Amino acid sequence: MIDVVIPTRNRVSTLKLVLPTYFNQELLGKIIIIDDSSDEKNKKELEELLKEYPEVIYKRFEKQIFLPQARNEGIKLSSAQYIFMGED
Repeated sequence: MIDVVIPTRNRVSTLKLVLPTYFNQELLGKIIIIDDSSDEKNKKELEELLKEYPEVIYKRFEKQIFLPQARNEGIKLSSAQYIFMGED
Protein backbone atom coordinates (compact mmCIF):
# COMPACT_ATOMS: atom_id res chain seq x y z
CA MET A 1 0.00 0.00 0.00
CA ILE A 2 1.05 3.58 -0.68
CA ASP A 3 0.08 6.54 1.49
CA VAL A 4 -0.35 9.94 -0.14
CA VAL A 5 0.73 13.09 1.70
CA ILE A 6 -0.77 16.31 0.35
CA PRO A 7 0.48 19.58 1.83
CA THR A 8 -1.88 22.46 1.10
CA ARG A 9 -2.33 26.13 1.85
CA ASN A 10 -5.23 28.21 0.51
CA ARG A 11 -5.79 25.95 -2.53
CA VAL A 12 -9.10 24.28 -1.76
CA SER A 13 -10.47 24.92 -5.24
CA THR A 14 -7.63 22.90 -6.78
CA LEU A 15 -7.84 20.22 -4.10
CA LYS A 16 -11.53 19.72 -4.94
CA LEU A 17 -10.51 18.74 -8.47
CA VAL A 18 -7.48 16.63 -7.57
CA LEU A 19 -8.58 14.76 -4.43
CA PRO A 20 -11.05 12.40 -6.15
CA THR A 21 -8.34 11.23 -8.56
CA TYR A 22 -6.22 9.88 -5.72
CA PHE A 23 -9.04 7.55 -4.68
CA ASN A 24 -8.91 5.86 -8.10
CA GLN A 25 -5.45 4.46 -7.40
CA GLU A 26 -5.26 0.71 -6.94
CA LEU A 27 -2.64 0.54 -4.16
CA LEU A 28 -3.89 3.50 -2.13
CA GLY A 29 -3.40 3.30 1.60
CA LYS A 30 -4.17 6.53 3.42
CA ILE A 31 -4.53 10.07 2.16
CA ILE A 32 -3.01 12.57 4.58
CA ILE A 33 -3.70 16.28 4.11
CA ILE A 34 -1.50 18.76 5.93
CA ASP A 35 -3.04 22.24 6.03
CA ASP A 36 -0.22 24.74 6.39
CA SER A 37 -2.23 27.53 8.04
CA SER A 38 -4.80 28.28 5.36
CA ASP A 39 -6.81 31.42 5.92
CA GLU A 40 -10.17 31.11 7.65
CA LYS A 41 -12.22 31.00 4.43
CA ASN A 42 -10.13 28.20 2.93
CA LYS A 43 -10.01 26.35 6.24
CA LYS A 44 -13.81 26.23 6.38
CA GLU A 45 -14.07 25.16 2.73
CA LEU A 46 -11.51 22.41 3.27
CA GLU A 47 -13.30 21.12 6.35
CA GLU A 48 -16.55 21.03 4.36
CA LEU A 49 -14.85 19.17 1.50
CA LEU A 50 -13.38 16.60 3.87
CA LYS A 51 -16.84 15.72 5.18
CA GLU A 52 -17.21 13.91 1.85
CA TYR A 53 -14.01 11.97 2.57
CA PRO A 54 -14.09 10.82 6.21
CA GLU A 55 -11.23 8.39 5.54
CA VAL A 56 -8.79 11.25 4.90
CA ILE A 57 -6.41 12.09 7.73
CA TYR A 58 -6.34 15.86 8.22
CA LYS A 59 -3.94 17.90 10.30
CA ARG A 60 -3.93 21.69 10.40
CA PHE A 61 -1.27 24.08 11.64
CA GLU A 62 -2.22 27.52 12.91
CA LYS A 63 1.23 28.94 12.17
CA GLN A 64 2.80 28.39 8.76
CA ILE A 65 5.42 25.60 8.79
CA PHE A 66 6.25 25.67 5.05
CA LEU A 67 6.43 22.82 2.56
CA PRO A 68 9.37 20.70 3.80
CA GLN A 69 8.06 20.57 7.37
CA ALA A 70 4.49 19.96 6.14
CA ARG A 71 5.75 16.93 4.21
CA ASN A 72 7.63 15.69 7.28
CA GLU A 73 4.47 16.02 9.38
CA GLY A 74 2.60 13.94 6.82
CA ILE A 75 5.30 11.28 6.90
CA LYS A 76 4.92 11.06 10.68
CA LEU A 77 1.23 10.23 10.21
CA SER A 78 1.91 7.55 7.61
CA SER A 79 2.33 3.87 8.39
CA ALA A 80 2.91 2.66 4.84
CA GLN A 81 6.15 1.30 3.47
CA TYR A 82 5.85 3.73 0.55
CA ILE A 83 4.77 7.36 0.59
CA PHE A 84 3.84 9.50 -2.39
CA MET A 85 4.13 13.26 -2.03
CA GLY A 86 1.00 14.50 -3.71
CA GLU A 87 0.12 17.99 -4.77
CA ASP A 88 -3.03 20.00 -4.55
